[in-house]
Order: sequence, then structure tokens, then C-alpha cells
Amino acid sequence: MTSASKPAPGAGARGAPSPQRGSRAPVMTAATMSALVSIVLVAAVLRPALTSFGPVVERIDAELGIGSTALGVLGSLPIVCFAVVSAGAQVPARRFGIDRVVLVALVVLAVGLAVRFLPGQAPLWIGTALVGIGIAVGNVLLPSAVKLWFPSRVSLASGVYTSVLVAFAALGSGLSVPIAEAAGGNWRLALGASLPLVLVGVVWWAVRIARSSAAAAAAATAATAQGHPVTNPAPTSTPPREARLWKSPTAWFVTAFMGLQSFHFYVTVTWLPSIERVAGVSDAASGWHLSLSQVVGMLVGILCTALMGRRQDQRVVGMLTAVPVIAGCIGLWLAPGAVPALWAALLGAGQGSSLLVAMALIALRTATPAWTTRLSSMAQSIGYGLAAVGPFLAGALNDLTGSWLPVIALIGGAAALQGISGYGAGRDVTIGASPATAKPRVGAGDTPGTLERGGAATAGGAADDAFATGDAGGAARDGRTSRRTEKGQP
Repeated sequence: MTSASKPAPGAGARGAPSPQRGSRAPVMTAATMSALVSIVLVAAVLRPALTSFGPVVERIDAELGIGSTALGVLGSLPIVCFAVVSAGAQVPARRFGIDRVVLVALVVLAVGLAVRFLPGQAPLWIGTALVGIGIAVGNVLLPSAVKLWFPSRVSLASGVYTSVLVAFAALGSGLSVPIAEAAGGNWRLALGASLPLVLVGVVWWAVRIARSSAAAAAAATAATAQGHPVTNPAPTSTPPREARLWKSPTAWFVTAFMGLQSFHFYVTVTWLPSIERVAGVSDAASGWHLSLSQVVGMLVGILCTALMGRRQDQRVVGMLTAVPVIAGCIGLWLAPGAVPALWAALLGAGQGSSLLVAMALIALRTATPAWTTRLSSMAQSIGYGLAAVGPFLAGALNDLTGSWLPVIALIGGAAALQGISGYGAGRDVTIGASPATAKPRVGAGDTPGTLERGGAATAGGAADDAFATGDAGGAARDGRTSRRTEKGQP
């Protein structure tokens, strides 16, 4: 028995009550509140360790003498870790459950932040790699947790955790220089300022697992006392086929959208302060401009959530996310020092909404949490592999040309390609829907989006849902089917 306890009869994933046909479930229960807090705590620590880097990059160079190209590599290192680790994050999640794997990821993140406090270059590189590994696992599993715990509110739940993620990213970039200056120029303290919040997350998730395990043990004891011993038979369904996913055109559009939005985001957070500095903007002001971009991104992301609503077709939204980024790049190109806060706000508006749409698409385009985990792994491993090239390429372009104009063009071009991929990723099709109920497929692995969304039409779908929590046997024991749908689901 894992940390995911078996739901009581008539209960959905994680014990949240399943709605009866023709009735509406409670808006918020203790179980859903706990799940929401868990997701928010993880989202809050996934970006400050990264966005705090750009505003103090010149201080790092002044102390360590690394150079723009090496700093670009250092800025890309977490993203490289995202690409490498994301490809295999589904394996431990399948074996041990989301709760336990997220807890380990938070511990790794905490260790990485602590290591970066040590003097010298080596701890900075090692700690940054550990930070990237911990964040990568959270990146992959958050969409799966949303699909599992909020199957009928994917867009809303994605909007909540993405807004929190962007808000704390803004704090990371905005407070980086003030923290360093308050600490007498100690940029290491600025990079590790999120460590206390990570430790809070570690404690929360550890308590969550302990309570879940205790509840599972109590349920097993009660079942045995009543003459119904709990067993752990093998799942009744086979895991989703990877080949089917990799043949899906929609999966590749989602992957491209994820990669391109990450590409220009990480180029921006790494080098926007340096671009503004050449235009005469101070270090502190450039840090706050980067923070402003994150705040605007959060607000526009909330608006984007409202626009998405329960719509299953996101083609227009996917394309529009690129427009503010392109407009911001035009402003930086023509008049970088005129109204730098406006250009930063435009970049943030596009990048914040792009991140929300990217995360929501991973869950909306898949039929079950198991499929969500696999698409999340594919989109983030390949997508972040593309994004990892960004900061390094931008730093190298600046070293070669002595100008930031090629970097601005790079950001705008990536945004334009992202808008194109958003059209394909936004189509109302579902990856992994039950073949038994599927209409003619749109593409290999894709079925029309009017099919079962949020759960497959067979008992195998229930096993897939539980598989994402590490308790596939629980679904087999339950003997129920998962027939939740996104549209009209309370």
C-alpha cells in the first residue's frame, strides 16, 4: 500500500466524493482543499531559484570571472536537467506514487539551494544541477496531479497553480538585488532565499504522506475485521503505449508549444536585465522590471483562465499568447531605453499566459492521469531540451556580435513559432481515449475531443487513474469504472 489510500465506496481519487448522476458534488471538501494547498506549495518553489539568477548575473561574473558564455551555460543547466530528468520522471511516479516522488523532489531542491551557499564555483554548479533536478520532477507531476485531483476543473486548477508559480517567480526576480544588497553584496543569499519555503513544502508533504498511510492502514484493518481482507492484485489494464503517444500529431504540437514558450522565457529571465543595462537601466530597476513582467504574466494568466473556461478548443488562445511577446521585442529593438517597464510588461503578458496554456494543454489533451504523465514527460523532456539551448545561445550571440539585437530577434522568432504550434495544440482532440468508443481518429493516438475526457470509458481507465498515484491495484479492487467528463462535471 502506498501513500495513496484506497478511496471509500462512492469516492473518487484521493477520497474526494464522486458525484452521483444528476447531482452536484460539494464545491470544496477537506480532501480537495488539502490537494490544492499541496499543489500551491510546490508551484511556489518551482521558479524563484531560477528567476533570481538573472538580476545578479553581473555580480556573479564580477566575483567569479565566468564570462557571458559560461554564465549562459550556467543559466541553461537547470533547463538541461529538466530535459534529462523529465524523460524518466514517470517511472518512479508509477512505482511509488505522486506524493512520495514529489517529496523526494522537494528534498533534492532544498539540498541544491543549500549547496549554492558554499563558496567557490563548484558548489554553484553542483547546487544549480540539483535545483534543476528537483524542479524538473515537480514540473512533470503537477499537471498529472491536477488531472487526478481536479478532473473536472483542469483549466481552473491549472490557472491557480500557474498564477502562484508566476507570482513567486516575480518575487524571486524582484527581490534578488535588494536581498543581495541588504546582505552586503552576497548574491548567494539572493539565490537561496526560497529555501525556507521549500522546507515548509517538505514538512507539508511528509505529513500528508504520513496521514495518508495511516488512513490506508486503518482502512485495511477495518476491512480485514469485517472479513474482507485487502489484497493487491495486478492492474487490469496495460500502461499507455509510448509508441501511440509519439505518433500523435497533437502530442508533438503540445511539445513544440511547451518548448518554444520555455525557450524565450528562459532567455528573457536570464538576459533581460543585461539588455536593459546597456540601455542605461540600473541593476535594481532591471530586476524590478523582470519582476513586473512576472506579475503582469500572472494577471494575464488569470484572464486567460477565464477565457479558456470549459472550452475544449484553445486554438485562438494558443495563437494570441505570442502577440504580446512579439510586441515587446519590437519595443526593445526600436527604443530599449524609452519605456523599458512597458516592454518588460508585454513580454511578461505573453510568457505568463503561454505557460498557463502549455500546462493546461498537457492535461486537457489527454484522457487519463496516466496519459497526462506521459505527455507531460514527453513535452517537458523534449521541450526543455530545446529551451536549454536558449540562454547559452543568447550569451554566445552577444559575445560574437557585441550586441543584444540578435537576442531580441531570437526571442521574437521563438514566440512567432510558438503561436503557430499553439493552433495545432489547441485542437479539440484527446490522446488516449478508449478505442472502444472512439470515432475515426484525427491522427495516430488522437481521438475527437467529444469522447470521454478526464477518464477512459473502461475499467482500464480507472486503473490508469490509480496508476498515477502508485495504487493501480486499488482501482482493480474497486471494480468501478471512471466515466468523468470535463464538460458539465461539478
